[in-house]
Parts: sequence; structure tokens; C-alpha cells
Amino acid sequence: MREEAEGIRVTPTLTYRKPMSITLTPTELTSLAQQIQDVLLPALKIALSTASKASADATQCLTVAEVAKRLKCHSKTVCKYIEEGKLAAANIGTWERPQYRVSEKDFTTFYKGHRRA
Repeated sequence: MREEAEGIRVTPTLTYRKPMSITLTPTELTSLAQQIQDVLLPALKIALSTASKASADATQCLTVAEVAKRLKCHSKTVCKYIEEGKLAAANIGTWERPQYRVSEKDFTTFYKGHRRA
């Protein structure tokens, strides 16, 4: 295995055509398992944390009426913002009868960009 410089991870890539067998002593096997655990657990915790935050954000959506109530404007005004591309939204309806949903994140971005100082 290659030596690693501080802060730089070197990942060797090997391709084997035949199955290979490695003989390890119980001590070596325990050490290897600990090294794998030390590397994988922090990465898995970060990945799970990021995924749960993303799914929580994805499930918190607002209807046009809820956005209009927060902005204190008419729902037609909110639809106009969406259709003009000023406010990001997902259409869960049809083209003829759109039913828009706005994520909390997109609403916050829109609000911060359009509020008066």
C-alpha cells in the first residue's frame, strides 16, 4: 500500500482476475477490522446525517395558499411568481390544472431575495 501524505488520501485500485486468498492472524484481522471501522463509521455518519436533512427538507413543502398567506398577497400573485421563474416550485398537478408545491428552502431563498431593507 502507498504511503499517505498528511491530509491526502491515496486509494490504490487493483483488479484481480482470479479470487485471492489472504491469511491473517486473529490479531491482524482485529487490527484490520478496527482500521476499516475507524474510516467507515465517520463517513457513514456524515452520509446519513446529510441524507436525513435532505429528506426532511424535501418533505416540508408549502402550497400556493400557504405561500400567499406568508407573503400576505393573493394566490394568483404567487402563481405569477412561479410561472415567471422568480419562485421555484414543483408542479404535482397537470399542465392544464397545475398544483404547485414550494419547498421551505426555496421559499426562504425567494423571501430573502425580495424583502425590503
